[in-house]
Amino acid sequence: MIYSWELKYLNGYLSFKIGATYHKSQILDDDGQWSEGLISAAKMVAAATHSLCESANAMVQGHATEERLIASAKEVAGSTAHLLVACRVKADPDSVAMKRLQAAGNAVKRATEVLVKAAQQAKQRDEDEDINVAVDSRKVGGIKQELQIQEEMLRKEREWIEAREKLAKFRKQRYKDTGHDSDSSSAF
Repeated sequence: MIYSWELKYLNGYLSFKIGATYHKSQILDDDGQWSEGLISAAKMVAAATHSLCESANAMVQGHATEERLIASAKEVAGSTAHLLVACRVKADPDSVAMKRLQAAGNAVKRATEVLVKAAQQAKQRDEDEDINVAVDSRKVGGIKQELQIQEEMLRKEREWIEAREKLAKFRKQRYKDTGHDSDSSSAF
């Protein structure tokens, strides 16, 4: 049960922080669901940021790949965007706090883009150094070598497709578990 002093405090806090003001009936009806969404979005940002830190640490120690770091950075950007959308629902778009929040969100987006670009460049450098193929000069040996390379390529393509389908199923199930009915398996 929400007491009147809590409503006054909440209304004053929200008015001060994000320029949003509410009437008592609005707070009782809408604010619970909005607050849950806001808290959920903030938790997703925290979890994504934690994952990014773990990925970066593991990559520095040689235990993770650039792909994991890139996926973590994209998750931070995506969850931050969701948090901003949740804040915009009830915030005054012209308030100083909302403008600062938007600027912070843009800074997160730029930082993750820079991180992804740097990781991709490092990955490309590593791949360029690793791709030294010694071609067998005999005709039969060369054909065999080409078939092995094609086999490896097809195997990795299949693994990529399976991983993409697994991610789509995971996102769909997570979305259903949160009580929504639509498909949210879009990728970055």
